[in-house]
Amino acid sequence: MSNNYLAINVLNVILEKNRRFDNTEIMQPKIFDTITSAFERKEELAYFDKLDDYLDHLLPQVRPWGEDLRELEFYVGESWLEVRDDDNFNDIILHVFQENGDYLVSTNGTVKKGKWQLLNKDENKMLIEMGGASDLYELAFLDNNYLILKKHGNQLRLGKKKYFVMGKESEIYDLVWREYVEKMFEEYRQGSTAYIIMGIIFLVAVGLAVVLSVF
Repeated sequence: MSNNYLAINVLNVILEKNRRFDNTEIMQPKIFDTITSAFERKEELAYFDKLDDYLDHLLPQVRPWGEDLRELEFYVGESWLEVRDDDNFNDIILHVFQENGDYLVSTNGTVKKGKWQLLNKDENKMLIEMGGASDLYELAFLDNNYLILKKHGNQLRLGKKKYFVMGKESEIYDLVWREYVEKMFEEYRQGSTAYIIMGIIFLVAVGLAVVLSVF
């Protein structure tokens, strides 16, 4: 059962208990019908040709629900599968940020080892060292299933990709890049709608308490 469906059912129970207060407009069941129809309209994800454009559109919406790099439990020790929108990209590249600062990159089973560290825990910046080179990344988004970094500087002006995109291997292994974006969007849509509905439930419950205190 989805969070949205559960939240709507809870709201329905609250409003059904108030049918007997016919003279109190705020508690009429028609409010439930209005709220239900509003949240059952499915928001669609805009279409783009490139992964960077999708993320430019989506990240401002999901970022408030994300975590910070200082919250190591969300990404350290996990296997992160790299995602690209190149049709000729067929490699399986895994990235592992180990607790001791080692950075492992497995490309089709061939492993290279580097180092990683947080530049400043409050700034969400990560320094990655590999093959004698050091690159500075900023956090674009992080949660249980998605890790998206952005290399410092204007990468588009240099003709490079803007985002370094990864997903937890166990969650996105069989997904192509567009399915990765759609999955992220759907999880955001369901989560944000559930929070809104729960907020409405809280307001209705407060109103109910006020009405009951009068009788």
